[in-house]
Amino acid sequence: MNAAGWSADGYARIAALLLDRTGLVFSDSRKASAEALLRRAMQKAGAASADDYVARLGDARVLDDLVAQVTVGETYFFRDPGQFELLRSTILPALMALHPPSHVIKLWSAGCASGEEAYSLAILCEEMGIGDRINILATDISRPVLARAREAVYSRWSLRGVDPERVNRWFEPQSGKFVLANRVRRRVSFDYLNLAGDAYPTMLTGVRDVDVVFCRNVLIYFDDRSVERVGRRLLDALAVGGWLFTGPSDPSLPAAPPFRCQPTKGGLIYQHTEPTLGWAANVRRLAVDLPAEPVPPIDIILAATLPPHDGAAPPEDSSAAEADAPPVAEARNGTPAEVVQTAAGAADDGLANQIIALLNAGERAVAEQLAAEAAGTHPDTPCYQFIHALALIELNRYAEAADALRRALYLDSSLAMAQLALATVMWRLGEIERARTAYGAAHRLFLEHEQDDLVPLADGASAGDLASVVQAQMVLLDAAGAR
Repeated sequence: MNAAGWSADGYARIAALLLDRTGLVFSDSRKASAEALLRRAMQKAGAASADDYVARLGDARVLDDLVAQVTVGETYFFRDPGQFELLRSTILPALMALHPPSHVIKLWSAGCASGEEAYSLAILCEEMGIGDRINILATDISRPVLARAREAVYSRWSLRGVDPERVNRWFEPQSGKFVLANRVRRRVSFDYLNLAGDAYPTMLTGVRDVDVVFCRNVLIYFDDRSVERVGRRLLDALAVGGWLFTGPSDPSLPAAPPFRCQPTKGGLIYQHTEPTLGWAANVRRLAVDLPAEPVPPIDIILAATLPPHDGAAPPEDSSAAEADAPPVAEARNGTPAEVVQTAAGAADDGLANQIIALLNAGERAVAEQLAAEAAGTHPDTPCYQFIHALALIELNRYAEAADALRRALYLDSSLAMAQLALATVMWRLGEIERARTAYGAAHRLFLEHEQDDLVPLADGASAGDLASVVQAQMVLLDAAGAR
C-alpha cells in the first residue's frame, strides 16, 4: 500500500484528479470501499488502466459517472424533520415579516442529489400557503441525479417516515412508484453547479442574495481546504437576514461577522445579520434568536442602517449623513424618474450600482422599477437592459426578462452573460430549442476569451468557469428535451 493509503498509485491519481475537479476527498476509513467504487467506474468507462481512465475523465459524462459512484447521495423527504419545523415555525415567518409581500423568498438546495430535499421545501411552502412567494433553486454536481430529480418519481423508501396523509396529498401512486404533483414540481428549478468551483455566488444563476440555503450532509465529502472555500461562498450567497442550514455531521464553517452561528438539534445554522456593502443603504436587518423547545412566539427586530459610502465612520450630523448617502437611498422616497435624474451626473456605473444595491438589499420590486426607468431613459445602453432583465428574473417575470435580454443583445451581440441569461430564461419558460440555441451562442462567446479572463457583468466569474457551466447545462437540457 502506498503512502497515501491506496493499494495502487493509479487509485491515488484518480483520487487526486477528483479532488482537483470537485473538492471531493476520501477519508482513510473510506479508501478500501472507494477502491471498489473506482474499479466499477473504470469498468463502466471501458478503461484498460488507471492512466487510461484519468485521460477519459476529461469527458464530462465520465466524470459525472465517477461522482455518482463515489458519493452516497442518501436522502429522503423531510430528512432531519427538526430543521424543517424550525424553518416552518420560525425562519420563514420571520422572513415574510421582514420583507414586503412583493418580495420573492429565495431558497437554495445545494447538493440536492435526486431532489427529495428541494421538493420537501416546496411542499412545506405550499402547505404554509406561500407557494407563490417562493423561488427554489436546486443544484448538484452530478448530472445523472439531476435528471432523476427532474422526473420527480420516487420509491416508497424515499418517503419513509413521511406522514401518509402528506404522501396522499402530494403524490400519485403509479406502477409501484410515487409521482410528485405538478403543483410542487414547478416550484423547483434544477441546475448544475460544482460547489468547489468559482462560478458562484452570482445573481444570474440565482445563487446570490438567497434567503435560505440548505447544504446538508455535503461538506462531509470535502477536505478542510475545500470546506473553508465552499463555506465562504455559501455564506456570501446569503441575503441580509438569510439563513444557511448544514447537516448534523457536517464540519463547522469559518463564520465571522457579519455572520453568526447557532447550534440546533439538527445541526449548525448560520445567519447573515448585517450588510457588507457600504452602498447598500437603509438595509433592513433581522435578528431572530432561535428558540428552545417547545417553540415560543418569536421577536423580530427590524432596524434601519445607513453605512457610509466609503466605509469610513458615519458623520455625527444626521443631515450630513443624508447629504453624503448615495442616490440609492432615494429610490424609496422619490419616483424612479427622479432617482435616474439625480444619478445623471454620477459615474457611468453609478446608476447600475444603485440597482444592484437594491437587489442585494432584497428590494426587488423597487429595483425593477428603477431598472425599467433606467432602461427607458438610456435605451442604447445594453448594461441597463441586462440589469433590468436580472431584476425581472428575480421577480420570476421570465417573459419580460427575455424581451429585455433580446434588446441587450441587439445592442451588443457579444454580451455573453446576456446570452447565458436568455438561455436560462428560455429553459424556465419551457422553450427548449431556443434555450439550446442561446446556450450554444453563450458557449462560443466564452470560448473567445482566455480561460482566466473575467467576463463583463459576470460578478467576477472567469470565462473558463462559465464555459464549463454552460457545457453542463447543455447536457442537462439535452436530457430534459429527450423526455
